[in-house]
Amino acid sequence: MDSLNHLRDVIRQVFMSWEELAKQGIGFHVVTFLDTQNDRYLLQQVQTTGERYQSQTLAHLEIRDNKIWILTDNTEQGIATELVAAGLEKSQIVLGFYPPRVRLRGEFAAA
Repeated sequence: MDSLNHLRDVIRQVFMSWEELAKQGIGFHVVTFLDTQNDRYLLQQVQTTGERYQSQTLAHLEIRDNKIWILTDNTEQGIATELVAAGLEKSQIVLGFYPPRVRLRGEFAAA
């Protein structure tokens, strides 16, 4: 399997685990958006409170230059941790929500 398809499969696997968790009755619904043509991925939390519909982005990822860029991460443990647990190397993950000077000091890829 080529590396681009591997990255896509890992994202799909991690996002689907969130959908399965939500099905266990944790109080909200999870919706995944997997745009493999443009390599953009979105994990949304959706719930209805009374008559009000609410959604929040849990994670927004993109694949750029054969690395997963995490642009938004509102998960408790961090989506990067889940990607590593699913088999990715830290060098394949960029914490894009941090400025470049901060990424240089971290354990993940700087760009």
